[in-house]
Amino acid sequence: MSYDIRIYTIKKQEFIGIRNLSNIVTNEDGFILPLKNHQIFITKETPIEDEDIPSQISKELPGLKYLIECNLEPITNNEKYIKELIKISKIIAKEGVGVIENLQTDDIFLPSGVKRVLQIEKTERFSTIELSWWFNDDSFLRNDNLKLLLETIERYLPEALPRRYGEYEPPRETFKDISSFHDYFINHSKNSIVWYPSKPVDCVNLSIPDFIGPMCHGYRFGQFSISIDAAVLNMPGWTTTIERLFKNIGDVITPFYGDIYILKNHIRSRSVSFSDSETEEHPIVSWWWNGIPRKLGIGLVIGEPILNYVKIQNPTFVLNNGCEILLNKQFSELLSKDVKIQDDLLQPEVKRKPNVIGFTGKYPKLWPFSGPKVTK
Repeated sequence: MSYDIRIYTIKKQEFIGIRNLSNIVTNEDGFILPLKNHQIFITKETPIEDEDIPSQISKELPGLKYLIECNLEPITNNEKYIKELIKISKIIAKEGVGVIENLQTDDIFLPSGVKRVLQIEKTERFSTIELSWWFNDDSFLRNDNLKLLLETIERYLPEALPRRYGEYEPPRETFKDISSFHDYFINHSKNSIVWYPSKPVDCVNLSIPDFIGPMCHGYRFGQFSISIDAAVLNMPGWTTTIERLFKNIGDVITPFYGDIYILKNHIRSRSVSFSDSETEEHPIVSWWWNGIPRKLGIGLVIGEPILNYVKIQNPTFVLNNGCEILLNKQFSELLSKDVKIQDDLLQPEVKRKPNVIGFTGKYPKLWPFSGPKVTK
């Protein structure tokens, strides 16, 4: 038996801090530090799949990819040796930007200097990375999928859970746990809810109309979106966790369409950002989906019935529900050669008046949903 510690890291590393220790021995399996009547064995890092990372670990740092195990053999209560084991674990975790899990005490902690979110420069203007999904029914409210959605957010982006929420501004309810928030949403407001996230998440919106389908102003869909300060793209692990979030929420919601855009020139504030005529707007307005935008973002998810009219050449992921995802790993714009979209399904070209934003009321020639676009 041994005293065991696991280290989950974002970065692949060279173990420079370990190699510089006196008396360290290297072999094909890892490293051995001899102690009197004991030894500390450190395994080489092993790539680990997202689904194999425990939820309580995943939410500590974004984008964890590797597992390293440190074992004090044989097991002992010797405080000196245990301190040495923890010291070595901290060296490894700091170098690889990682989380330490002590299997003997069940403690989970970060080494000094390692943070989930680094300091963001407080500029007046900033960009957001906006993840959006649209769906054509509210069936996920009638089973456990809403709770699964919240658990997925907690695993990959806990800052997107509400610190305060309610039906009106300013929200009065304080977030306690997923279960109570889930029940509040179901019982109080299915249309929409005021939802204050924590930085670096700028805005979260879950809108489910009482009636999904054609209305006098147009066809309303359900819509879910998360906007994050784009500064996180330069922080360790965040591109990976955004990719995982986009994929796993798509698995829960089963959208017919979803995308990722980077939108510039938002105006920073203490709570939700503001916008003006210089702010880039998402090409789809709220729940009024009206075709695939002519200028694609950096990510795309397509489900039924849109899949009948769109061909993704090499999907990044094919989800369990049949949805296909195309994502640029460098988080730059998708190219038209990567996806073939039937022209009649693209958003209609409309000349907007200066400083006028919002739904245009125009729809593509091809309408793949049952029912009209609007009622008369």
